[in-house]
Amino acid sequence: MGRFGTYPRKTPLSRGHMKLLNETYPSSGLSRHCTAHEGKFYTCHFRYSDMSNSNMAQVSSPSQHFYFDERKMHVSLLNFSQPILNFIANKAIQHCDSVGQVQMGIVRQAVLSSTKEKVESSTIAPHIILTGWKFNEVTKCNEPFANMEHVENDECLPEWGELADDYIVESGCTALIDYFKNMQRMYPARTHTTSRIKFQCPTTCVWMHTHICDVFESNQQFVLSGAGCSWDISNYFPNDIVNQVSGTFLAGLVDHVSTQTMWSHRLNHMVTLICPTNGTLLAWGSDPNKNKKKIKNKSKTK
Repeated sequence: MGRFGTYPRKTPLSRGHMKLLNETYPSSGLSRHCTAHEGKFYTCHFRYSDMSNSNMAQVSSPSQHFYFDERKMHVSLLNFSQPILNFIANKAIQHCDSVGQVQMGIVRQAVLSSTKEKVESSTIAPHIILTGWKFNEVTKCNEPFANMEHVENDECLPEWGELADDYIVESGCTALIDYFKNMQRMYPARTHTTSRIKFQCPTTCVWMHTHICDVFESNQQFVLSGAGCSWDISNYFPNDIVNQVSGTFLAGLVDHVSTQTMWSHRLNHMVTLICPTNGTLLAWGSDPNKNKKKIKNKSKTK
């Protein structure tokens, strides 16, 4: 259900970049019905409408604008922060394509075979995710990102899911057919409904500690509780050898949670749940598109 390891791509984020992101996104961000969170969680994506916002000072086609909530961010800084998010999200999608997850490739090939339309992974997963710490005015401390156990609906466009399901059957590949049959058997409610297939696509996240703390050691886990495993995202890895880790997982199938962070003093080994230093962990990634969008009629070639 997931792959975790070092992140091989270099992400040249400077302190200036991170300061700009923090100033652009100062609030807790998006409130989601599937989970609550501490710290900040933002997601942005293309909006398929002709509505435009003069505050964004966009000069591109209105149908290609990114959607943001003005009440929760400084829109005057978006034109400066957006290239940063685009860069790191595209790198995450490239990593997703290279780690062996088959869902994105099947969707691309199925759509190409049936409609002659070429879609990229960035079209299947156009949502950019950004999480990080937020300064808590009550405790006067940085509040790291954490959330509650949840599962999401990360299916691709329903029309693409139907094409992908047909493509798998028509491929005649026993291994591929058995793989998805077992997935449907294990997660029936999350892979199909009474009327259609729900083709879940992977989410990719990259975690990076922005600086090393010599006094306190943090401990935090990203837990795939639905799969019985966890990934260590503590601050052990910010060094010259490994400074970023990444995970690609099926968030629409398995329950998952980012745990609360615990800090221990390196000398006296005392422990606290209140951040005793500046926040360090920043995370970003890509997420599939669940919006309905009309595509070309399916055409079969003999």
